[in-house]
Amino acid sequence: AQVDVAMDLADLNFRAGSLEAAITSLDLGARLAEEAGLLPLVFDIAEARRVANAAAGNNADALGDIRLMERMSRLIGMPALDARLCEAQGDHNHSLSIPGAAAAWWDKSATLWEELSRGDDAARCKAKKASLPGGETTV
Repeated sequence: AQVDVAMDLADLNFRAGSLEAAITSLDLGARLAEEAGLLPLVFDIAEARRVANAAAGNNADALGDIRLMERMSRLIGMPALDARLCEAQGDHNHSLSIPGAAAAWWDKSATLWEELSRGDDAARCKAKKASLPGGETTV
C-alpha cells in the first residue's frame, strides 16, 4: 500500500510539472518496493525514474537508474527485462548524443524482442535507430 501511495504521488507530481518532486516520490517507491521484495516493481520504478531523470537533465542519476535496472534484471532473470534494459541503455546513450552506442543497444533490444515474438516492441527499437542521423547505417 505504501508503494502505491508513493507511485500515486509521483504521478501527481509529474502531471503538475514537478519532475524533481516526482523523482523524489519514485525514489521512495523504489526503496519501499525493494524492502518488500517486489523486484519487478523496482525495475519498473527505476525505468520510470530514469525517464524522469533524463527529462530533468540528471544524466548521472539516469545512469544510476540503469544500473539498478541491470541489478534487478540479473536477480529476476526475465528475458523481457533484458530487452527493456537494452532499450533504456539505447535511450540513455541517445540523450547523451552518442548515436553509435544508442544504435547498438537498440539493435540488441530489437533482437531480444524478436526472440520473444514481440514484433511491435522490436519495430519501436528499429524506428528509434532509423531516426538517428544516418538511420539504419549508424553503428
